[in-house]
Amino acid sequence: MKNNLLKKISGWKLPIIVILEFISLILILYLFFLSESGKTQFFLTLSIKKIIISLILFCSVLTIVIFLYLKFSIFNSIHDLKIAEKKMESDNLNSLTSSLAELARGNLASKNSYLANPIKIKTTQEIEDLINLYNSIFNHIRDCINEFNNIVSEPCKRLLYVGADSFREGEKSGKIMGKILNGKGNVAILLANFNVLGQNLRRKGFQSYLLKNYPNINVIEILEHHEKIEECYQKVLLLLKERSDLDGIYLCEGTTPSGAARAVLDSNKSGRIKLIVHDLADETMKYLTLGTISATLSQDPFAQGYEPIIYLYNYLINKEKPVINRLLTSIQEVTISNYKEYWDKNNSSFISTEARKRLVSPIENTNSKKFKIAVILPDDKIFWAPVAGGVKEAENILSK
Repeated sequence: MKNNLLKKISGWKLPIIVILEFISLILILYLFFLSESGKTQFFLTLSIKKIIISLILFCSVLTIVIFLYLKFSIFNSIHDLKIAEKKMESDNLNSLTSSLAELARGNLASKNSYLANPIKIKTTQEIEDLINLYNSIFNHIRDCINEFNNIVSEPCKRLLYVGADSFREGEKSGKIMGKILNGKGNVAILLANFNVLGQNLRRKGFQSYLLKNYPNINVIEILEHHEKIEECYQKVLLLLKERSDLDGIYLCEGTTPSGAARAVLDSNKSGRIKLIVHDLADETMKYLTLGTISATLSQDPFAQGYEPIIYLYNYLINKEKPVINRLLTSIQEVTISNYKEYWDKNNSSFISTEARKRLVSPIENTNSKKFKIAVILPDDKIFWAPVAGGVKEAENILSK
């Protein structure tokens, strides 16, 4: 829209300047050659020469006036507008994006401020329309920042966050992809929905890591599959057909890896296409053991069920809050060479020896006081089964 307006503003004036200069040059050359040949008096009367000279002077003056008009009323305004846009992007939008990322990662005390300001410039109507559009966008961003600050200004009564850092998961996935592809190639990213904040944080972490550490790996496609296995299968199948230059695929969630893996397998590209996914669903592990999935990341779901119960119980006993308010679970890279350390097809609540060592222990209940703790879990066995297993184990320990 902005480019179209700029074309309307300057597109018809600049050719006029060129045309006027060209006419002036032709007239000057015409008079010069006639005067040199001594034929000026023959071809031109005095009155015609005066008219031509006047036209030359008029064209020159008009050219200077139009140039100064463009310089001071339009070009300077556009320059100021560009500076304001860059300041809004660097100061406001980047700050808001960072604060939202911190909020999604469990930091409920993240504050935001707006440093850029609306602009007021007297100029042409077209430029004023652009400025008004800029100010409208600025006001909306300012309102978002104010609303964000209103949310986080309320004291947080949450005792503890236990879970993964989605951005770090994405970074780890980018690191794995970079190593597998030896630092160069083309990859695609698939996520359920662009509105799912956690998956978007994984995507951003993945892209950020590649950009910083593997600049020769290009993200050539980013697709949605709405967390439907069959839709994921069809989109990956089409992607592999249309993009023969594709080397790797990153799935930002753990529900549909089986769909992507099946598409790779049906395309006879198992092993050539590197597939990085999330979580330890049984179907995912099936394709991992076949070698179709190169690696999957576990976010220690057992601990996400176990730890909150024990920490809450300990708080109820001694009324002491945990030393930290964000307990980030470990991110474990699971491959065909080490999957037996993290997954057992006969035990959905399986936990590695290393992860078990990190689990917190309940403190002694010297008063023999009893508590009731409620747990709410989604009815989704793909990811939440081991979480429920962690809850169950905490219940068994506390009930003794």
